[in-house]
Amino acid sequence: MSPRDFIPALSEGQRWESALRGLFIERGHTVLPVYNVPLDTGKGPQLLTPGRRLAAPDNLVFLRSKGPGGAPIIWAEVKAKDGFAWYRKTGTWQTGFDDYLFEQYIKVESVTRHPVYVLFVQRGIRTKDQPLDKHQPTGVFVGKLSALAKTFSHRHGTMVYWPICALTLWASLEDVERHLPRVAVAA
Repeated sequence: MSPRDFIPALSEGQRWESALRGLFIERGHTVLPVYNVPLDTGKGPQLLTPGRRLAAPDNLVFLRSKGPGGAPIIWAEVKAKDGFAWYRKTGTWQTGFDDYLFEQYIKVESVTRHPVYVLFVQRGIRTKDQPLDKHQPTGVFVGKLSALAKTFSHRHGTMVYWPICALTLWASLEDVERHLPRVAVAA
């Protein structure tokens, strides 16, 4: 991604992160966003541990508890995507993200002992290799990182990919869009 495209992409990603926080809250959970980092650092949220800094997922989510012992805590990382990629080699829809962050989040899970979930917002915008006769799935697809670490399809360049069958549909695109912050239109 070119530096010229980074700020608009970051802004769009933060809109979807906000929308998913709204959906978590609507479903009775409590969310602590951890993304507020000055843009000039060139880094996203950080988890500071003895001896090292790790890239941190976007949100810490306290799940609604149904019993004694407090709420279970998870990390939730949001990846806003135009759409799934069509992987011709296997004839499957796939999605992925940067392998450096993938490795960092595995370390976060190990250090904190709280699971990391990756939520892929798939908007269904036609992707370059999409066959004309294939309709692309949309929605929020989720995977637990420890399970995804065992089921990835392939790595390409600096990305790691999973087939759609490794993920679970968590919410419809319409459910999430209701929570999108309004974008100010210049007059």
